[in-house]
Amino acid sequence: MSWTEADDYPNTASVTAKDNEGNADTATDTETVYVTDVLPDISNRQAGRGAEHAAGPGACSRTRCGHHNSVEPVTITAVSDTTSCSRPEALDDLIGQTKIAAGGSLTAAPTR
Repeated sequence: MSWTEADDYPNTASVTAKDNEGNADTATDTETVYVTDVLPDISNRQAGRGAEHAAGPGACSRTRCGHHNSVEPVTITAVSDTTSCSRPEALDDLIGQTKIAAGGSLTAAPTR
Protein backbone atom coordinates (compact mmCIF):
# COMPACT_ATOMS: atom_id res chain seq x y z
CA MET A 1 0.00 0.00 0.00
CA SER A 2 1.21 3.49 -0.83
CA TRP A 3 0.40 6.27 1.62
CA THR A 4 0.70 9.43 -0.44
CA GLU A 5 -1.70 11.70 1.43
CA ALA A 6 -1.49 12.89 5.03
CA ASP A 7 -4.02 10.87 7.04
CA ASP A 8 -4.42 8.10 9.61
CA TYR A 9 -4.44 4.62 8.09
CA PRO A 10 -5.62 1.76 10.34
CA ASN A 11 -3.95 -1.56 9.66
CA THR A 12 -5.07 -4.95 10.98
CA ALA A 13 -3.01 -8.11 10.58
CA SER A 14 -4.10 -11.64 11.50
CA VAL A 15 -2.36 -14.99 11.64
CA THR A 16 -4.14 -18.34 11.99
CA ALA A 17 -2.39 -21.63 12.66
CA LYS A 18 -3.43 -25.17 13.56
CA ASP A 19 -1.66 -28.10 15.11
CA ASN A 20 -1.63 -31.77 14.06
CA GLU A 21 -4.88 -32.42 16.00
CA GLY A 22 -6.69 -29.70 14.06
CA ASN A 23 -6.79 -27.19 16.94
CA ALA A 24 -6.62 -23.65 15.59
CA ASP A 25 -5.67 -20.34 17.06
CA THR A 26 -5.81 -16.85 15.60
CA ALA A 27 -3.85 -13.77 16.67
CA THR A 28 -4.83 -10.30 15.52
CA ASP A 29 -3.14 -6.94 15.99
CA THR A 30 -4.34 -3.52 14.91
CA GLU A 31 -2.08 -0.51 14.56
CA THR A 32 -2.53 2.86 12.90
CA VAL A 33 -0.02 4.35 10.50
CA TYR A 34 0.11 8.14 10.83
CA VAL A 35 1.19 9.86 7.62
CA THR A 36 2.13 13.48 8.29
CA ASP A 37 1.93 16.41 5.91
CA VAL A 38 5.41 17.48 4.81
CA LEU A 39 5.74 21.08 3.64
CA PRO A 40 7.47 21.97 0.37
CA ASP A 41 11.16 22.86 0.69
CA ILE A 42 12.56 24.67 -2.34
CA SER A 43 15.78 26.57 -2.90
CA ASN A 44 16.44 29.27 -5.50
CA ARG A 45 19.86 30.21 -6.85
CA GLN A 46 20.95 32.69 -9.48
CA ALA A 47 24.13 32.75 -11.49
CA GLY A 48 25.27 34.94 -14.32
CA ARG A 49 27.25 37.98 -15.19
CA GLY A 50 28.37 40.18 -12.33
CA ALA A 51 26.78 43.43 -11.28
CA GLU A 52 28.54 45.33 -14.09
CA HIS A 53 27.80 44.95 -17.78
CA ALA A 54 27.66 47.22 -20.80
CA ALA A 55 24.60 49.45 -21.08
CA GLY A 56 22.18 48.88 -23.94
CA PRO A 57 20.60 45.86 -25.51
CA GLY A 58 23.68 43.67 -25.14
CA ALA A 59 23.67 40.23 -23.62
CA CYS A 60 22.66 40.22 -20.00
CA SER A 61 21.72 36.90 -18.55
CA ARG A 62 21.07 35.23 -15.27
CA THR A 63 20.41 31.56 -14.88
CA ARG A 64 17.89 30.65 -12.22
CA CYS A 65 17.94 27.19 -10.70
CA GLY A 66 15.30 25.86 -8.35
CA HIS A 67 15.79 22.66 -6.38
CA HIS A 68 13.03 20.82 -4.54
CA ASN A 69 14.13 18.99 -1.40
CA SER A 70 10.79 17.64 -0.14
CA VAL A 71 8.92 14.36 -0.69
CA GLU A 72 6.02 15.42 -2.95
CA PRO A 73 6.08 17.17 -6.35
CA VAL A 74 5.42 20.93 -6.33
CA THR A 75 4.01 23.33 -8.92
CA ILE A 76 5.61 26.73 -9.58
CA THR A 77 3.08 29.38 -8.45
CA ALA A 78 5.08 32.62 -8.73
CA VAL A 79 8.28 33.95 -10.28
CA SER A 80 9.67 37.40 -9.49
CA ASP A 81 12.91 39.33 -9.75
CA THR A 82 13.89 42.87 -8.79
CA THR A 83 15.99 43.52 -11.92
CA SER A 84 14.83 43.74 -15.51
CA CYS A 85 18.00 41.91 -16.55
CA SER A 86 16.50 38.61 -15.46
CA ARG A 87 13.28 39.24 -17.42
CA PRO A 88 10.83 37.49 -15.08
CA GLU A 89 8.13 37.79 -17.75
CA ALA A 90 10.13 35.29 -19.80
CA LEU A 91 9.56 32.81 -16.99
CA ASP A 92 5.79 33.34 -16.74
CA ASP A 93 5.12 30.16 -18.73
CA LEU A 94 6.51 28.18 -15.77
CA ILE A 95 3.74 29.38 -13.43
CA GLY A 96 1.07 26.76 -12.89
CA GLN A 97 2.48 24.57 -15.65
CA THR A 98 5.78 23.33 -14.31
CA LYS A 99 6.11 20.66 -11.66
CA ILE A 100 9.34 19.84 -9.89
CA ALA A 101 9.51 16.23 -8.76
CA ALA A 102 10.61 15.34 -5.25
CA GLY A 103 14.38 15.77 -5.19
CA GLY A 104 14.27 17.38 -8.65
CA SER A 105 15.57 20.63 -10.11
CA LEU A 106 14.52 23.22 -12.65
CA THR A 107 16.85 25.52 -14.53
CA ALA A 108 15.75 28.55 -16.58
CA ALA A 109 18.00 31.02 -18.36
CA PRO A 110 16.15 34.15 -19.51
CA THR A 111 18.24 36.65 -21.49
CA ARG A 112 17.89 40.07 -23.01
